[in-house]
Amino acid sequence: MIYCVSDIHGELDKLERMMELIRFSDADHLYIIGDVIDRGVMGVDILRWIMAAPNMTMLLGNHEQMCLDTLGPKNEFGARDLWRQNGGMPTYRELLYHRAPIEKTREAADLANVRSAYAQVSAEALLGNSETTVTVDLKQKRADWQSVDPVNIGGIVHYKKQGDTNNWKGVAAPNGTCVVSYNENYGIILTWSGKADPSAPKYPFNTSVTDFFPLLYSTDFWKNGAVNTHSNFEFDSRCPKSDYVPAIYEAIGKLDNSLLQQPDCTWAYLGDGRDGQEANRYLFWTSLNTDKVGAGNNIPVIIQTGKGKYYVSETTTGKRKKDGKTYVAVSQSLVLQKQYKEILEKGEQYSSLEAAYDAYLKALGDSKYDSVRQS
Repeated sequence: MIYCVSDIHGELDKLERMMELIRFSDADHLYIIGDVIDRGVMGVDILRWIMAAPNMTMLLGNHEQMCLDTLGPKNEFGARDLWRQNGGMPTYRELLYHRAPIEKTREAADLANVRSAYAQVSAEALLGNSETTVTVDLKQKRADWQSVDPVNIGGIVHYKKQGDTNNWKGVAAPNGTCVVSYNENYGIILTWSGKADPSAPKYPFNTSVTDFFPLLYSTDFWKNGAVNTHSNFEFDSRCPKSDYVPAIYEAIGKLDNSLLQQPDCTWAYLGDGRDGQEANRYLFWTSLNTDKVGAGNNIPVIIQTGKGKYYVSETTTGKRKKDGKTYVAVSQSLVLQKQYKEILEKGEQYSSLEAAYDAYLKALGDSKYDSVRQS
């Protein structure tokens, strides 16, 4: 059967649901009539899925063209602003901000193949063939998932630290397998071969990158003095139409799997932009997507000061609006140095980024953050 779809716009969950409803299998072919990316946050993952699937064909849409105009060899003048105004920030952020493309491509191929197997087993179960199983050989070269957390396959959502569930057994392993089967009580079950690699790094990010202010200072807008007359600035990663955040993303993209490149995290540079005020500048970081958390909620944060000190404290998320677009920032508005100092004082200082991250994870595990942790 031949199917056509368009305007997916990063909505991976809806695409997966559609594949289930049509019982998409290896014998079918899907044509995507453009606009896979932008607006939703999973556009790049869908592109990787399409690239890995032999029975999917994609045509270029105007959103992919805006992406090419911005990031392609022509780099047309004004293209980035036009793309950003039309919902391109999630795609821009993913392409320039998250690295490790080779392993991501392998994992994307594995996810595409397991999703295809999921659709096949689901279709067979609906026809009464509940004994059908499909085994997928994995291409990934590192244990567990490096590019996504949680993993979502056909509505089965699984976090790295979650362990076995009724629908998810084991851990994905290099050169391992995933057996997709059906159980009348639990539905689809994914059984992964292998155990977590004991030699895997202790931290999910590159611990050789610990000072994040040089990348801010490397941006053209900072070097051109765009903020050196401002006694207070805020560059929040969730701001959809910021004049400055895209340049920071571009600088972050030159790093290799840094803390600021962790999936779904939120960061913000804040403080005094005037010369000689390095000690009064701050980087706030949380592993949480503040847009999902919502405004007015307390969250734990790691803070690096402009003088290289690390703290773990708590902020309250705040609603902002930029050019008619609403987003949720990592903190309520801070305008006085006294307010920054109060946040530092209610937290604790740590000797290194690693120690601060350990303390952050411990804080995040507190029951008072249960609701935001599940957002």
